[in-house]
Amino acid sequence: PTATELNSQGDSLRQAGKYQQALMTYEKAIARDSNLAEAHWGRCYSLNSLGRTQDGMAACDQALALKPDYPEALWSKGAALESQNTLAALELYEKAIAIKPDFADAWINRGVALHKLKRYSEAIKAYERALQLNPNSADAWSNLGAAKWDVGQLDQAINAMEKALQIQPNHPNARNLRQQAREQLRR
Repeated sequence: PTATELNSQGDSLRQAGKYQQALMTYEKAIARDSNLAEAHWGRCYSLNSLGRTQDGMAACDQALALKPDYPEALWSKGAALESQNTLAALELYEKAIAIKPDFADAWINRGVALHKLKRYSEAIKAYERALQLNPNSADAWSNLGAAKWDVGQLDQAINAMEKALQIQPNHPNARNLRQQAREQLRR
């Protein structure tokens, strides 16, 4: 198979959550064509998903060296960086959004970073924008609910959690926060 074909196989494995197999497939694609930015990004995403964020960041850097305006690579590098440097991650999400304004996942991550920085109203707006782009994102609904909770809007928090659970019935954050919000409303 060609590098492009291997990259497509890697994408299918990654989308199925088979990150270790995807990683090996992307590495084969890169061995055939080291200038295939998409394979470096797939490697980055897979490494991040396996918890190997330092290696993931390095793979994202390789993708960005080949394709500097690559929104998915900016977003994935931000995700890898977020636990160490939330502000730097936020900058990467904002760069990704500037290049690709309809990138729902980057809007969600922007919201998460703003939320961590206690910039709640901006986080809520980011989650709402993500939901305009992808109304079926359980993560966006759950995160919106958490932000609404943090600003004391318990009814809206519960409603957002309910929507997250309609989409993904076992969403752990949504289930836990919905329960906490209901208990607090009863007091």
